[in-house]
Amino acid sequence: IMVLVATLIFGFVASKGLPDWATLGRVWLVVLCGHSAIGIANDYLDRQRDAIAQPYKPIPSGLVSQSFARGLLIGLLLTGAATAITLPLPAALLALACTGSGLLYDFYLKDSYLSWVPYLLSFSSFPLFVWAGLERFEANLLWLYPPALLLVIGINLANSLPDIDTDLTAHNSRGLGHLLGTRRAL
Repeated sequence: IMVLVATLIFGFVASKGLPDWATLGRVWLVVLCGHSAIGIANDYLDRQRDAIAQPYKPIPSGLVSQSFARGLLIGLLLTGAATAITLPLPAALLALACTGSGLLYDFYLKDSYLSWVPYLLSFSSFPLFVWAGLERFEANLLWLYPPALLLVIGINLANSLPDIDTDLTAHNSRGLGHLLGTRRAL
């Protein structure tokens, strides 16, 4: 929800309060689809872990079937990609890169010491995507990358904090938060 609200706020800022609603709507839909797909992929891939540590989550509890989650994931990815290609080329490429980065985290990097890298790529590129989608990109926006490094590492650590102990004992995870341990990650 915060990312979707941020998309609208960035859209208003980028447009100086007067966004093209049709374009901002497409930008918002791309963010909704990509961010939701990444979250569903994460929950789908963690369904066995969650059955032990968080059995109340939708897939382990049976509230959402595995086949429905897979179908929704594919539908979101296709809708997001189809919508992204209606935006200017730089925005479409950023959207695909950000979603791909999030999926890279889910499928390969979540349990590695490089778990923070997709956060850096996706979250720091997010404002650039909105500006590019609204054709308001300015080169001075690139200054976001240096401070974003610390912010996104903090987001990655905050995301891992609730699961550090369970992931270490039950799943042998080795993400950045796991390597630092709860106290140092906090």
